[in-house]
Amino acid sequence: DSIELGTKMILLGGAAELNIAAFYTEIQDLQVTAFQDNRFVVGNAAESTRKGVEFDGRLIFSENFNVVASLAYLDPTFDDYPGAPCTFKQVTAPDPAAAGCDPTTNSTNLAGEVAGRAPEWSGSLVTNFSYPITPDLGLNASVDLLYEDEINPRTNLKFQGAYTKVNALVSLASLTNGWDIALVGRNLPDELTFATGAGVPLFTGSWLQARQAPRTLAIE
Repeated sequence: DSIELGTKMILLGGAAELNIAAFYTEIQDLQVTAFQDNRFVVGNAAESTRKGVEFDGRLIFSENFNVVASLAYLDPTFDDYPGAPCTFKQVTAPDPAAAGCDPTTNSTNLAGEVAGRAPEWSGSLVTNFSYPITPDLGLNASVDLLYEDEINPRTNLKFQGAYTKVNALVSLASLTNGWDIALVGRNLPDELTFATGAGVPLFTGSWLQARQAPRTLAIE
């Protein structure tokens, strides 16, 4: 069950666009994949609520320069999730049972916890510049800023600190023959971020994380 309220606006005589949406969603029998012991277990997380607000817009400063931006607030929680794997904080507590971890099934109820890999705040700012040098050649440049708030509590093995990635591109393009050559930089601050994480089969207590690409420079 979901309800969404929003608006789409064209401003400044068409030079600007602004879209706003607020949503509230209740999900029953949400399917979740969790790593437990030495295997992945697929189950239904009973109930989850997700609510948030999203903004995105575009502003054209001139025929050669425009900016696109977005901002999102997200609050996803499990309302009821019995049978979930115990958290790292529970397992390492002096008394796991008192911390809410069933020692027989090594499971807990994650009611009230964050549902999924979801930053509370995220946003982006993209600038685009283009300029015709000659009737046949054009110069293009862009800079992207991508921000994500921290994900999960620090006591969670899937914790990811807040970060801002910067991507940039400068290219020379043919306006008539369809080719271009570009110098591209991605993740220029060389932020250390991870896509996902899971336990390692047959190595109890071990944890594996998949790192996202570090700073990358390329010619395309």
